[in-house]
Amino acid sequence: MKDSKELLQRIAALRLRLDTAPRPIDEGVVAIAEAPNRSAATLEQKVAQGRNHHFHLDRALRPLDEQPSFDIRTLPDRLTAAGARLLKQAREMLHDLRSLAEDPALPKEEDEPLTKLHRETAGLIDVILRMVQAFPSSPTVQLRMCRHLEGVIESAERNLDVLHAGLKHRSTEQTRIDYLADLINRIAAGQSVSLEALNQLSEQIWQDAKHGRPLRFLYSPPSDPARFAAAHGLTTAQVMARILLDDPDWKDRPHEALTPTLIHDVGMARMPGEILMRKEPLNEEQRRLIERHPTACFQALSKLWPTGSWQILAIGDHHERLDGTGYPQGRGDLGLTPFVRLLSVCDVYSALACRRPHRPAFDTRTALTETMLMGDRGSLDPNQAEKLMRLGFHPIGSLVQLSDGAIGIILDTKGKHRAKPNPARPRVLVVRQADGHSPPLPSVLDLQEEADLSVVRGLAEAERRTLIGRTYPELA
Repeated sequence: MKDSKELLQRIAALRLRLDTAPRPIDEGVVAIAEAPNRSAATLEQKVAQGRNHHFHLDRALRPLDEQPSFDIRTLPDRLTAAGARLLKQAREMLHDLRSLAEDPALPKEEDEPLTKLHRETAGLIDVILRMVQAFPSSPTVQLRMCRHLEGVIESAERNLDVLHAGLKHRSTEQTRIDYLADLINRIAAGQSVSLEALNQLSEQIWQDAKHGRPLRFLYSPPSDPARFAAAHGLTTAQVMARILLDDPDWKDRPHEALTPTLIHDVGMARMPGEILMRKEPLNEEQRRLIERHPTACFQALSKLWPTGSWQILAIGDHHERLDGTGYPQGRGDLGLTPFVRLLSVCDVYSALACRRPHRPAFDTRTALTETMLMGDRGSLDPNQAEKLMRLGFHPIGSLVQLSDGAIGIILDTKGKHRAKPNPARPRVLVVRQADGHSPPLPSVLDLQEEADLSVVRGLAEAERRTLIGRTYPELA
Protein backbone atom coordinates (compact mmCIF):
# COMPACT_ATOMS: atom_id res chain seq x y z
CA MET A 1 0.00 0.00 0.00
CA LYS A 2 2.87 2.31 0.87
CA ASP A 3 4.51 1.59 -2.47
CA SER A 4 1.30 2.45 -4.30
CA LYS A 5 1.05 5.81 -2.56
CA GLU A 6 4.64 6.64 -3.44
CA LEU A 7 3.97 5.71 -7.08
CA LEU A 8 0.89 7.95 -7.19
CA GLN A 9 2.87 10.82 -5.70
CA ARG A 10 5.55 10.44 -8.34
CA ILE A 11 2.95 10.44 -11.12
CA ALA A 12 1.37 13.58 -9.69
CA ALA A 13 4.76 15.29 -9.49
CA LEU A 14 5.52 14.30 -13.10
CA ARG A 15 2.20 15.71 -14.33
CA LEU A 16 2.89 18.96 -12.48
CA ARG A 17 6.26 19.31 -14.16
CA LEU A 18 4.74 18.63 -17.58
CA ASP A 19 2.00 21.21 -17.03
CA THR A 20 4.44 23.89 -15.99
CA ALA A 21 7.06 23.07 -18.66
CA PRO A 22 7.41 25.65 -21.53
CA ARG A 23 5.99 24.75 -24.99
CA PRO A 24 8.44 23.72 -27.76
CA ILE A 25 7.99 27.00 -29.53
CA ASP A 26 8.73 28.86 -26.29
CA GLU A 27 11.91 26.85 -25.90
CA GLY A 28 13.01 28.03 -29.31
CA VAL A 29 12.31 31.65 -28.44
CA VAL A 30 14.14 31.32 -25.14
CA ALA A 31 17.05 29.62 -26.85
CA ILE A 32 17.33 32.46 -29.36
CA ALA A 33 16.99 35.05 -26.63
CA GLU A 34 19.69 33.36 -24.57
CA ALA A 35 22.06 33.30 -27.51
CA PRO A 36 22.40 36.95 -28.56
CA ASN A 37 25.89 36.29 -29.82
CA ARG A 38 24.82 33.70 -32.41
CA SER A 39 26.08 34.87 -35.79
CA ALA A 40 23.68 36.06 -38.46
CA ALA A 41 25.54 33.87 -40.98
CA THR A 42 24.58 30.70 -39.08
CA LEU A 43 20.90 31.68 -39.04
CA GLU A 44 20.96 32.50 -42.76
CA GLN A 45 22.52 29.11 -43.45
CA LYS A 46 19.71 27.33 -41.60
CA VAL A 47 17.10 29.35 -43.49
CA ALA A 48 18.75 28.44 -46.80
CA GLN A 49 18.81 24.75 -45.85
CA GLY A 50 15.14 24.87 -44.98
CA ARG A 51 14.30 26.57 -48.26
CA ASN A 52 16.29 23.92 -50.17
CA HIS A 53 14.51 21.16 -48.26
CA HIS A 54 11.08 22.54 -49.13
CA PHE A 55 12.13 23.00 -52.77
CA HIS A 56 13.08 19.33 -53.15
CA LEU A 57 9.98 18.22 -51.26
CA ASP A 58 7.79 20.28 -53.57
CA ARG A 59 9.44 18.83 -56.70
CA ALA A 60 9.03 15.28 -55.39
CA LEU A 61 5.33 15.67 -54.52
CA ARG A 62 3.98 17.78 -57.35
CA PRO A 63 2.21 15.95 -60.27
CA LEU A 64 4.46 14.47 -62.93
CA ASP A 65 5.03 16.41 -66.11
CA GLU A 66 4.15 14.88 -69.47
CA GLN A 67 7.86 14.62 -70.24
CA PRO A 68 10.50 13.79 -67.61
CA SER A 69 12.49 16.85 -66.56
CA PHE A 70 16.06 17.15 -65.39
CA ASP A 71 17.96 20.12 -64.02
CA ILE A 72 21.61 19.58 -63.05
CA ARG A 73 21.51 22.64 -60.78
CA THR A 74 19.12 20.88 -58.38
CA LEU A 75 21.44 17.94 -57.63
CA PRO A 76 22.82 17.53 -54.11
CA ASP A 77 26.25 19.04 -53.42
CA ARG A 78 27.86 15.63 -53.09
CA LEU A 79 26.70 12.58 -55.08
CA THR A 80 28.05 9.10 -54.36
CA ALA A 81 29.40 6.88 -57.13
CA ALA A 82 26.24 4.74 -56.91
CA GLY A 83 24.07 7.84 -57.25
CA ALA A 84 26.10 9.12 -60.19
CA ARG A 85 25.80 5.72 -61.91
CA LEU A 86 22.05 5.69 -61.29
CA LEU A 87 21.76 9.19 -62.69
CA LYS A 88 23.74 8.28 -65.81
CA GLN A 89 21.54 5.23 -66.47
CA ALA A 90 18.37 7.28 -66.08
CA ARG A 91 19.63 10.00 -68.42
CA GLU A 92 20.61 7.45 -71.07
CA MET A 93 17.20 5.78 -70.84
CA LEU A 94 15.51 9.18 -71.05
CA HIS A 95 17.41 9.96 -74.25
CA ASP A 96 16.45 6.53 -75.64
CA LEU A 97 12.81 7.06 -74.71
CA ARG A 98 12.68 10.46 -76.38
CA SER A 99 14.09 9.00 -79.59
CA LEU A 100 11.40 6.29 -79.50
CA ALA A 101 8.75 9.00 -79.20
CA GLU A 102 9.78 10.20 -82.67
CA ASP A 103 9.53 6.72 -84.18
CA PRO A 104 6.69 6.72 -86.75
CA ALA A 105 5.91 3.12 -85.77
CA LEU A 106 4.79 4.26 -82.30
CA PRO A 107 0.97 4.38 -82.42
CA LYS A 108 -0.74 7.69 -81.73
CA GLU A 109 -3.83 6.13 -80.14
CA GLU A 110 -3.81 6.37 -76.34
CA ASP A 111 -5.16 2.84 -75.82
CA GLU A 112 -2.47 1.13 -77.91
CA PRO A 113 -0.25 -1.19 -75.80
CA LEU A 114 3.01 0.33 -77.09
CA THR A 115 1.77 3.85 -76.38
CA LYS A 116 0.75 2.90 -72.84
CA LEU A 117 4.11 1.21 -72.23
CA HIS A 118 5.98 4.27 -73.50
CA ARG A 119 4.00 6.53 -71.15
CA GLU A 120 4.53 4.20 -68.19
CA THR A 121 8.29 4.04 -68.82
CA ALA A 122 8.46 7.83 -68.98
CA GLY A 123 6.84 7.94 -65.55
CA LEU A 124 9.37 5.48 -64.09
CA ILE A 125 12.32 7.47 -65.40
CA ASP A 126 10.79 10.68 -64.09
CA VAL A 127 10.50 9.15 -60.61
CA ILE A 128 14.18 8.16 -60.69
CA LEU A 129 15.37 11.61 -61.74
CA ARG A 130 13.24 13.37 -59.13
CA MET A 131 14.47 11.08 -56.39
CA VAL A 132 18.10 11.64 -57.33
CA GLN A 133 17.50 15.39 -57.27
CA ALA A 134 16.09 15.04 -53.75
CA PHE A 135 19.00 12.94 -52.41
CA PRO A 136 20.35 14.19 -49.06
CA SER A 137 24.07 14.84 -48.66
CA SER A 138 24.59 11.82 -46.41
CA PRO A 139 26.46 9.09 -48.38
CA THR A 140 24.89 6.35 -46.25
CA VAL A 141 21.36 7.52 -46.96
CA GLN A 142 22.18 7.95 -50.68
CA LEU A 143 23.43 4.36 -50.92
CA ARG A 144 20.28 3.07 -49.25
CA MET A 145 18.06 5.08 -51.60
CA CYS A 146 20.05 3.87 -54.63
CA ARG A 147 19.41 0.26 -53.64
CA HIS A 148 15.69 0.99 -53.44
CA LEU A 149 15.72 2.61 -56.89
CA GLU A 150 17.56 -0.27 -58.58
CA GLY A 151 14.27 -2.13 -58.93
CA VAL A 152 12.72 0.88 -60.65
CA ILE A 153 15.67 1.05 -63.05
CA GLU A 154 15.31 -2.65 -63.89
CA SER A 155 11.59 -2.22 -64.58
CA ALA A 156 12.29 0.73 -66.89
CA GLU A 157 14.99 -1.26 -68.72
CA ARG A 158 12.63 -4.20 -69.26
CA ASN A 159 9.99 -1.84 -70.60
CA LEU A 160 12.51 -0.30 -73.01
CA ASP A 161 13.50 -3.75 -74.29
CA VAL A 162 9.84 -4.59 -74.96
CA LEU A 163 9.33 -1.20 -76.63
CA HIS A 164 12.30 -1.70 -78.95
CA ALA A 165 11.18 -5.21 -79.91
CA GLY A 166 7.57 -4.16 -80.42
CA LEU A 167 8.43 -1.10 -82.50
CA LYS A 168 10.88 -3.08 -84.62
CA HIS A 169 8.18 -5.64 -85.34
CA ARG A 170 5.59 -2.95 -86.04
CA SER A 171 8.03 -1.07 -88.26
CA THR A 172 8.74 -4.22 -90.28
CA GLU A 173 5.03 -4.75 -90.90
CA GLN A 174 4.40 -1.12 -91.85
CA THR A 175 7.44 -1.09 -94.13
CA ARG A 176 6.15 -4.14 -95.97
CA ILE A 177 2.69 -2.61 -96.37
CA ASP A 178 4.15 0.67 -97.64
CA TYR A 179 6.49 -1.15 -100.01
CA LEU A 180 3.74 -3.29 -101.50
CA ALA A 181 1.27 -0.39 -101.63
CA ASP A 182 3.77 1.61 -103.69
CA LEU A 183 4.17 -1.28 -106.15
CA ILE A 184 0.38 -1.71 -106.36
CA ASN A 185 -0.10 2.00 -107.05
CA ARG A 186 2.51 1.89 -109.80
CA ILE A 187 0.97 -1.20 -111.40
CA ALA A 188 -2.51 0.37 -111.25
CA ALA A 189 -1.12 3.52 -112.90
CA GLY A 190 0.34 1.47 -115.76
CA GLN A 191 3.95 2.04 -114.73
CA SER A 192 6.66 -0.57 -115.07
CA VAL A 193 7.41 -2.72 -112.02
CA SER A 194 10.05 -5.42 -111.97
CA LEU A 195 9.05 -8.93 -111.03
CA GLU A 196 12.18 -9.11 -108.90
CA ALA A 197 10.82 -6.34 -106.62
CA LEU A 198 7.81 -8.54 -105.84
CA ASN A 199 9.89 -11.71 -105.55
CA GLN A 200 11.99 -10.09 -102.81
CA LEU A 201 8.87 -9.57 -100.72
CA SER A 202 7.55 -13.06 -101.43
CA GLU A 203 10.92 -14.48 -100.27
CA GLN A 204 10.52 -12.70 -96.92
CA ILE A 205 7.03 -14.16 -96.53
CA TRP A 206 8.34 -17.63 -97.41
CA GLN A 207 11.18 -17.41 -94.87
CA ASP A 208 8.75 -16.33 -92.15
CA ALA A 209 6.68 -19.44 -92.82
CA LYS A 210 9.74 -21.74 -92.89
CA HIS A 211 10.93 -20.42 -89.52
CA GLY A 212 7.51 -20.83 -87.90
CA ARG A 213 6.97 -17.13 -87.22
CA PRO A 214 3.48 -16.02 -86.11
CA LEU A 215 0.82 -15.52 -88.77
CA ARG A 216 -0.22 -11.86 -88.62
CA PHE A 217 -3.60 -10.74 -89.91
CA LEU A 218 -2.75 -7.26 -91.17
CA TYR A 219 -5.19 -4.42 -91.69
CA SER A 220 -4.98 -0.94 -93.14
CA PRO A 221 -8.08 1.31 -93.45
CA PRO A 222 -9.67 1.38 -96.93
CA SER A 223 -9.41 5.18 -96.93
CA ASP A 224 -6.12 4.44 -98.74
CA PRO A 225 -7.22 1.67 -101.17
CA ALA A 226 -3.65 0.72 -102.17
CA ARG A 227 -2.56 0.17 -98.56
CA PHE A 228 -5.80 -1.69 -97.88
CA ALA A 229 -5.06 -4.01 -100.82
CA ALA A 230 -1.42 -4.36 -99.72
CA ALA A 231 -2.33 -5.41 -96.15
CA HIS A 232 -4.82 -7.97 -97.46
CA GLY A 233 -2.32 -9.23 -100.06
CA LEU A 234 0.36 -9.73 -97.40
CA THR A 235 -2.06 -11.58 -95.13
CA THR A 236 -3.26 -13.84 -97.94
CA ALA A 237 0.34 -14.54 -98.98
CA GLN A 238 1.19 -15.53 -95.39
CA VAL A 239 -1.68 -18.02 -95.40
CA MET A 240 -0.66 -19.34 -98.83
CA ALA A 241 2.97 -19.78 -97.76
CA ARG A 242 2.04 -21.88 -94.73
CA ILE A 243 -0.23 -24.10 -96.81
CA LEU A 244 2.41 -24.67 -99.50
CA LEU A 245 5.27 -25.22 -97.06
CA ASP A 246 5.08 -29.02 -97.27
CA ASP A 247 3.41 -29.23 -100.68
CA PRO A 248 5.76 -31.12 -103.05
CA ASP A 249 4.30 -29.33 -106.09
CA TRP A 250 5.11 -25.83 -104.80
CA LYS A 251 7.77 -25.83 -102.11
CA ASP A 252 10.59 -25.66 -104.69
CA ARG A 253 9.04 -22.74 -106.58
CA PRO A 254 7.13 -20.71 -103.99
CA HIS A 255 7.54 -17.35 -105.78
CA GLU A 256 5.34 -18.49 -108.65
CA ALA A 257 2.46 -18.80 -106.19
CA LEU A 258 3.26 -16.04 -103.68
CA THR A 259 3.96 -13.20 -106.14
CA PRO A 260 0.48 -13.18 -107.74
CA THR A 261 -1.03 -13.69 -104.27
CA LEU A 262 0.63 -10.50 -103.03
CA ILE A 263 -1.00 -8.39 -105.76
CA HIS A 264 -4.21 -10.35 -106.35
CA ASP A 265 -6.25 -7.33 -105.17
CA VAL A 266 -4.31 -4.78 -107.23
CA GLY A 267 -7.59 -3.61 -108.82
CA MET A 268 -8.70 -2.25 -105.42
CA ALA A 269 -6.24 0.62 -105.91
CA ARG A 270 -8.64 2.01 -108.54
CA MET A 271 -11.71 1.77 -106.29
CA PRO A 272 -13.04 4.88 -104.46
CA GLY A 273 -12.02 4.86 -100.80
CA GLU A 274 -15.38 6.24 -99.66
CA ILE A 275 -17.15 3.16 -101.05
CA LEU A 276 -14.71 0.76 -99.39
CA MET A 277 -15.18 2.60 -96.09
CA ARG A 278 -18.97 2.22 -96.10
CA LYS A 279 -20.52 0.39 -93.16
CA GLU A 280 -23.92 0.14 -94.85
CA PRO A 281 -24.73 -2.33 -97.68
CA LEU A 282 -23.66 -1.18 -101.15
CA ASN A 283 -26.28 -0.18 -103.68
CA GLU A 284 -26.44 -1.89 -107.07
CA GLU A 285 -24.18 0.62 -108.83
CA GLN A 286 -21.52 0.54 -106.10
CA ARG A 287 -21.59 -3.26 -105.97
CA ARG A 288 -21.05 -3.54 -109.72
CA LEU A 289 -18.14 -1.11 -109.50
CA ILE A 290 -16.45 -3.22 -106.81
CA GLU A 291 -17.07 -6.39 -108.83
CA ARG A 292 -14.95 -4.98 -111.63
CA HIS A 293 -11.81 -4.76 -109.47
CA PRO A 294 -10.40 -8.24 -110.36
CA THR A 295 -9.97 -7.18 -114.00
CA ALA A 296 -9.44 -3.44 -113.48
CA CYS A 297 -5.68 -3.77 -113.94
CA PHE A 298 -5.61 -6.67 -116.38
CA GLN A 299 -3.67 -4.74 -119.04
CA ALA A 300 -1.24 -3.27 -116.49
CA LEU A 301 -0.36 -6.76 -115.23
CA SER A 302 0.81 -7.76 -118.70
CA LYS A 303 3.90 -5.62 -118.10
CA LEU A 304 4.88 -7.97 -115.29
CA TRP A 305 4.32 -11.06 -117.43
CA PRO A 306 4.72 -9.77 -121.06
CA THR A 307 4.19 -13.14 -122.72
CA GLY A 308 0.94 -13.73 -120.90
CA SER A 309 0.71 -15.93 -117.86
CA TRP A 310 -1.57 -18.12 -115.78
CA GLN A 311 -0.75 -15.74 -112.87
CA ILE A 312 -2.63 -12.91 -114.63
CA LEU A 313 -5.65 -15.17 -115.17
CA ALA A 314 -5.53 -16.25 -111.52
CA ILE A 315 -5.64 -12.63 -110.34
CA GLY A 316 -8.65 -11.98 -112.55
CA ASP A 317 -10.50 -15.12 -111.40
CA HIS A 318 -9.91 -15.14 -107.63
CA HIS A 319 -13.52 -14.06 -106.92
CA GLU A 320 -15.06 -16.65 -109.26
CA ARG A 321 -16.93 -19.51 -107.58
CA LEU A 322 -17.43 -23.14 -108.53
CA ASP A 323 -21.23 -22.80 -108.47
CA GLY A 324 -21.14 -19.80 -110.82
CA THR A 325 -22.13 -17.24 -108.17
CA GLY A 326 -18.80 -15.39 -108.28
CA TYR A 327 -17.69 -12.36 -110.27
CA PRO A 328 -16.81 -10.72 -112.60
CA GLN A 329 -17.93 -13.35 -115.13
CA GLY A 330 -19.70 -16.05 -113.10
CA ARG A 331 -17.50 -18.58 -114.86
CA GLY A 332 -18.10 -21.75 -112.80
CA ASP A 333 -15.81 -24.65 -112.03
CA LEU A 334 -14.83 -25.65 -115.57
CA GLY A 335 -12.71 -22.56 -116.13
CA LEU A 336 -10.97 -22.45 -112.74
CA THR A 337 -7.47 -23.89 -112.34
CA PRO A 338 -6.32 -25.62 -109.11
CA PHE A 339 -4.24 -22.57 -108.16
CA VAL A 340 -7.20 -20.20 -108.61
CA ARG A 341 -9.27 -22.46 -106.37
CA LEU A 342 -6.57 -22.38 -103.68
CA LEU A 343 -6.12 -18.62 -104.02
CA SER A 344 -9.89 -18.15 -103.56
CA VAL A 345 -9.79 -20.21 -100.34
CA CYS A 346 -6.86 -18.22 -98.93
CA ASP A 347 -8.51 -14.94 -99.95
CA VAL A 348 -11.81 -15.77 -98.20
CA TYR A 349 -10.14 -17.05 -95.03
CA SER A 350 -7.83 -14.01 -94.77
CA ALA A 351 -10.68 -11.57 -95.34
CA LEU A 352 -12.86 -13.19 -92.66
CA ALA A 353 -10.03 -13.23 -90.09
CA CYS A 354 -9.37 -9.48 -90.55
CA ARG A 355 -11.68 -6.69 -89.47
CA ARG A 356 -13.55 -4.62 -92.02
CA PRO A 357 -15.36 -1.27 -91.70
CA HIS A 358 -18.74 -3.05 -91.53
CA ARG A 359 -17.75 -5.85 -89.09
CA PRO A 360 -15.14 -7.00 -86.58
CA ALA A 361 -12.64 -9.74 -87.36
CA PHE A 362 -13.78 -13.34 -87.10
CA ASP A 363 -12.05 -15.66 -84.68
CA THR A 364 -9.61 -17.82 -86.70
CA ARG A 365 -11.50 -21.00 -85.91
CA THR A 366 -14.75 -19.38 -87.03
CA ALA A 367 -13.07 -18.09 -90.20
CA LEU A 368 -11.78 -21.60 -90.89
CA THR A 369 -15.24 -23.11 -90.29
CA GLU A 370 -17.00 -20.58 -92.54
CA THR A 371 -14.50 -21.13 -95.35
CA MET A 372 -14.82 -24.91 -95.18
CA LEU A 373 -18.62 -24.60 -95.11
CA MET A 374 -18.40 -22.67 -98.39
CA GLY A 375 -16.56 -25.70 -99.73
CA ASP A 376 -19.27 -28.05 -98.50
CA ARG A 377 -21.93 -25.89 -100.16
CA GLY A 378 -20.15 -26.00 -103.52
CA SER A 379 -19.00 -22.39 -103.65
CA LEU A 380 -15.31 -23.15 -102.99
CA ASP A 381 -13.30 -26.26 -103.76
CA PRO A 382 -13.64 -28.49 -100.65
CA ASN A 383 -10.30 -30.20 -101.29
CA GLN A 384 -8.48 -26.86 -101.39
CA ALA A 385 -10.44 -25.58 -98.38
CA GLU A 386 -9.36 -28.62 -96.38
CA LYS A 387 -5.73 -27.53 -96.79
CA LEU A 388 -6.44 -24.74 -94.31
CA MET A 389 -6.27 -27.44 -91.63
CA ARG A 390 -2.48 -27.24 -92.05
CA LEU A 391 -2.70 -23.94 -90.19
CA GLY A 392 -4.58 -25.53 -87.31
CA PHE A 393 -7.76 -24.17 -85.81
CA HIS A 394 -5.65 -21.33 -84.42
CA PRO A 395 -2.43 -20.48 -86.35
CA ILE A 396 0.95 -20.00 -84.70
CA GLY A 397 1.02 -16.80 -82.66
CA SER A 398 -2.71 -16.84 -81.88
CA LEU A 399 -3.77 -16.01 -78.33
CA VAL A 400 -6.22 -18.58 -76.95
CA GLN A 401 -8.10 -19.39 -73.78
CA LEU A 402 -7.78 -22.89 -72.34
CA SER A 403 -10.54 -24.88 -70.67
CA ASP A 404 -9.18 -24.12 -67.18
CA GLY A 405 -9.26 -20.35 -67.86
CA ALA A 406 -5.54 -19.94 -68.56
CA ILE A 407 -4.35 -17.85 -71.52
CA GLY A 408 -1.67 -19.07 -73.92
CA ILE A 409 0.07 -18.40 -77.22
CA ILE A 410 0.05 -21.11 -79.89
CA LEU A 411 3.63 -22.27 -80.48
CA ASP A 412 3.14 -25.21 -82.82
CA THR A 413 0.18 -26.76 -84.63
CA LYS A 414 1.75 -29.49 -86.76
CA GLY A 415 3.50 -31.49 -84.10
CA LYS A 416 6.65 -32.44 -86.05
CA HIS A 417 7.75 -34.82 -83.30
CA ARG A 418 4.35 -36.38 -82.73
CA ALA A 419 3.24 -39.71 -84.08
CA LYS A 420 -0.30 -38.47 -84.86
CA PRO A 421 -0.54 -34.67 -85.25
CA ASN A 422 -3.82 -33.15 -84.09
CA PRO A 423 -4.50 -29.52 -85.11
CA ALA A 424 -7.08 -29.22 -82.34
CA ARG A 425 -4.44 -29.92 -79.66
CA PRO A 426 -1.41 -27.67 -80.28
CA ARG A 427 1.54 -26.77 -78.09
CA VAL A 428 0.84 -23.63 -76.04
CA LEU A 429 2.99 -21.18 -74.09
CA VAL A 430 1.04 -20.16 -70.97
CA VAL A 431 1.26 -16.40 -70.40
CA ARG A 432 -1.55 -16.06 -67.86
CA GLN A 433 -2.56 -18.70 -65.34
CA ALA A 434 -6.12 -19.72 -64.52
CA ASP A 435 -5.98 -17.52 -61.39
CA GLY A 436 -5.25 -14.45 -63.53
CA HIS A 437 -1.58 -14.13 -62.56
CA SER A 438 1.49 -14.46 -64.77
CA PRO A 439 3.34 -17.77 -64.32
CA PRO A 440 6.50 -17.49 -62.19
CA LEU A 441 8.37 -19.61 -64.75
CA PRO A 442 7.79 -20.17 -68.49
CA SER A 443 5.35 -23.02 -68.99
CA VAL A 444 4.77 -24.90 -72.26
CA LEU A 445 1.86 -27.32 -72.54
CA ASP A 446 1.47 -29.97 -75.21
CA LEU A 447 -2.29 -30.44 -75.30
CA GLN A 448 -1.91 -33.88 -76.84
CA GLU A 449 -0.39 -34.91 -73.53
CA GLU A 450 -2.82 -32.90 -71.37
CA ALA A 451 -6.06 -34.85 -71.64
CA ASP A 452 -7.89 -32.55 -69.20
CA LEU A 453 -7.10 -29.35 -71.11
CA SER A 454 -8.25 -28.03 -74.47
CA VAL A 455 -8.47 -24.77 -76.41
CA VAL A 456 -11.84 -23.12 -75.82
CA ARG A 457 -11.58 -20.08 -78.08
CA GLY A 458 -9.32 -17.50 -79.64
CA LEU A 459 -9.25 -14.04 -78.08
CA ALA A 460 -10.49 -10.94 -79.88
CA GLU A 461 -8.28 -7.91 -80.50
CA ALA A 462 -9.59 -5.94 -77.51
CA GLU A 463 -8.95 -8.88 -75.18
CA ARG A 464 -5.44 -9.36 -76.52
CA ARG A 465 -4.63 -5.72 -75.83
CA THR A 466 -5.88 -5.99 -72.26
CA LEU A 467 -4.33 -9.33 -71.37
CA ILE A 468 -0.90 -9.37 -73.03
CA GLY A 469 -0.52 -5.92 -74.59
CA ARG A 470 1.99 -4.81 -71.98
CA THR A 471 4.14 -7.96 -72.18
CA TYR A 472 3.77 -8.94 -75.86
CA PRO A 473 2.61 -5.80 -77.67
CA GLU A 474 3.60 -7.22 -81.06
CA LEU A 475 1.01 -10.00 -80.59
CA ALA A 476 -1.75 -7.77 -79.21
